[in-house]
Amino acid sequence: MNDPDQLVELTIFEHEFMARLLAERLEENDIQAEVFALAGEQLGLLSAATAPHNGAQVRVRATDYDRAMTILQEFNAESRDDAEAEAGEQD
Repeated sequence: MNDPDQLVELTIFEHEFMARLLAERLEENDIQAEVFALAGEQLGLLSAATAPHNGAQVRVRATDYDRAMTILQEFNAESRDDAEAEAGEQD
């Protein structure tokens, strides 16, 4: 039987900062989120060689996964919009 309180991976970000921003957004929506820094970032070894092993993983309870995925999609869309706006300002 699956435990509804079990933490499951929602996503992995390249930088822990972004993972923490998402976790804050999830918690604002009453979804418990945990951020786990992966080995490369913890050791300060961020490079192309360590890319598969760096960054930060965001985990949520299995029962919150679907709602969390919706919030993740909104978060990613907002991040893209912000990046595009910033790029437009630099032109």
